[in-house]
Amino acid sequence: MITMFTRTHKDIESVFRKTTKNRKKMKYRKKRGMVALIGILFVFIQFLVSVLFLKNLITLDILPFKYLVIIILFLVFILCYNFTSQYTRTHIVGKILAIVLSVILVFGYTASGKVKNTLDSISDSLFFNQENINNQKIIKKDESFIVYISGNDEYGKITQQGKSDVNILATINPKTKQILLVTTPRDYYINISGFDERGNLITGLDKFTHAGNAGIQYSIEALENLYGIDVDYFFKINFDGCINIVDAMGGITIYSDIEFTNGTNAAPEQYNFVVGANDCDGAKTLAFVRERECFIKGDIQRGINQQAAITAMLHKVISPSILLRYTQILDAVSDMLLTNMPVEVITGLVKAQINNPKDWNVQSYALDYIKEESGTKLCNVYGGYRWVAMPDYNMVNNAVEMINRVKMGEIFDVSEYIK
Repeated sequence: MITMFTRTHKDIESVFRKTTKNRKKMKYRKKRGMVALIGILFVFIQFLVSVLFLKNLITLDILPFKYLVIIILFLVFILCYNFTSQYTRTHIVGKILAIVLSVILVFGYTASGKVKNTLDSISDSLFFNQENINNQKIIKKDESFIVYISGNDEYGKITQQGKSDVNILATINPKTKQILLVTTPRDYYINISGFDERGNLITGLDKFTHAGNAGIQYSIEALENLYGIDVDYFFKINFDGCINIVDAMGGITIYSDIEFTNGTNAAPEQYNFVVGANDCDGAKTLAFVRERECFIKGDIQRGINQQAAITAMLHKVISPSILLRYTQILDAVSDMLLTNMPVEVITGLVKAQINNPKDWNVQSYALDYIKEESGTKLCNVYGGYRWVAMPDYNMVNNAVEMINRVKMGEIFDVSEYIK
């Protein structure tokens, strides 16, 4: 081995040496030296891209420590092997490994950078003042939290303002892996805040969906007052976002509890949905979550369907197959998803899921309204008489109790809890 190192070292030196003696032998030695230099150059490139890749990976902070250590040790081992192989007869193997690994690492470096940029682009705190931004909540490991999922009834780039058709509170307990999805009807007649024609902030009884006209923070405020809870974060998506994200996922399987065919008001194309599993692309998913006119329960059934779609998306997101489509998903969410969840919280959840890939227990509860008391009433904030749904406060109280049970670590099935 020492002889090989010495010979290769002399070969490399000969590349930079001029001589007129024994030209044939020197030409052969220079050729071997050049081959060794090219191999060392490949290894040096591998070293550089390894450093860049690890820098991005550490900054992104989505891998548990044990996996990060394994990756570092693997890269160091391959680097050492490829370098030392340039002084042995296996130098060709080292060159091939260096090239292949460099290509993979460049791909990984680009992908990890794209993940970071996308997370930064969808995280938004425009409605927070600087003091609130500095005090933005960072949940601790295994700490439960509540996310407001809002579906905007518009197409195009996502904005903070706009009526919300989808209103789901997701209570998440990472320790017990329990998620409770609670749907609030968009027409609930509750206290909301908004702005009058002069730009003054006013409060009064109005449709819940109207709260979003002033900004998503006012929808959150209305929900916090209704349920007596604190909402930690929000995710907002619009119609284009729903289509693009589901398509980027490669479609989802939605389990419907009712058979129906959507009308053209929900989507340009009509789809037939069966009881049980329905394989859906983005357009079909949007039709599933928008339809309400063909149901006896109307908006209540739509809320149930929205929960089913969210559940299907959650199951797809935590499945191993999603790793093969991450690039498409990142492209889809960059302009179609808005959240105030800090990047470190998102990456922390990803890290926890990688560390413990156990299935989540996702439960759903859709609130209904009191039909006898619902009807046309004055919308005090935005004006005019409109049909509104009177809240069923017994169901509101049930939802609050279940939210608290999830936060305390209890695992349960809604169908067993609600009689």
